[in-house]
Amino acid sequence: MSEISMEMATSEEVVLTVLTHLNNGKIDDAIAGLSEKFRFEDHGIGVEFTDKERLAEFFQKTRELIQTLSCRLAGLS
Repeated sequence: MSEISMEMATSEEVVLTVLTHLNNGKIDDAIAGLSEKFRFEDHGIGVEFTDKERLAEFFQKTRELIQTLSCRLAGLS
């Protein structure tokens, strides 16, 4: 397997783990799974985060407002 393929598989695994934690309401565990340098984009509402604390606040507020929230992967870039 090429280095690029291994990196992509690892990225996909991380994303799926983070989504699983979010869907189970474990925001702190989801954030802990991210690397120090990351970018989270929600194209639906036009927000982008590169700071873990701000992203955690966003997830917490979203969960408070939309209690039936479920996250899914649309794609990796």
